[in-house]
Amino acid sequence: MNLKHDDKIILVFFGTNDINLLIPKKRGKGYLKQPIGHFNCPLSTLSRDIGYDFFGLDGFLKVQTGYINDKEEFTHQVVIPISEFYGYKWREVDTNTFFDILRTNLKSNR
Repeated sequence: MNLKHDDKIILVFFGTNDINLLIPKKRGKGYLKQPIGHFNCPLSTLSRDIGYDFFGLDGFLKVQTGYINDKEEFTHQVVIPISEFYGYKWREVDTNTFFDILRTNLKSNR
């Protein structure tokens, strides 16, 4: 895996029916406010390739997976390809940490 930035880490929260990811900005600090836009992009191609819908207009990337019964399998199917797509390492965080960072990031991006 070719990682571009050692200091930039994708934060991952596994929900019951989805995987939520905070994607670092390439320049500057913080996370992308809209990781996927309203148009077709390479990330849309990745969504089709791995077979799950991506959403990302609310400050984080959400992958609709359906019920997650095998986190390791979903990590290999979803998280690792996204990590490789962006070229960043990833780390799992708990619910509170994820949404606290999201709230702070959205306030700082106004």
